[in-house]
Amino acid sequence: MGLGLLLALLLAGVFAFGARLFTSDVAVQSGVAALVPVAMVATQVCSTMMMFDGISIGACDFGHLPVANAVGLGVTLAIIWASGRAGLGLQGVWWSLVGFYATRLAAHVLHFMLKGSQSVFGGGGTGSSSGSAEEAAA
Repeated sequence: MGLGLLLALLLAGVFAFGARLFTSDVAVQSGVAALVPVAMVATQVCSTMMMFDGISIGACDFGHLPVANAVGLGVTLAIIWASGRAGLGLQGVWWSLVGFYATRLAAHVLHFMLKGSQSVFGGGGTGSSSGSAEEAAA
């Protein structure tokens, strides 16, 4: 999560000042700079979500991911629709991405909480084994 925060701060600098490298249009520079807060949130939430993706995949415990993706898609579409109605433009698209990442992150946390001691974090399950084929089949 520390790396995610560092990346979010770096991204804020790029968004705040980097647009000047590509355009002299003040309106475009202002539009990109307005994305700084949501881009920082998106970076932090996404980096944490991806960490849990890696843990789940590495532990061969990814059965919850298809449902998480489907729910995340629904949340993303709902936020895009609401953002369009509210006239949020590009910021609304970025918030929909945050919604997708947050939904996936919540699905991971819920999954690990419900599995309890059987999750990779509880000391049981596939994540605590040596990973042999015999143990995986058991």
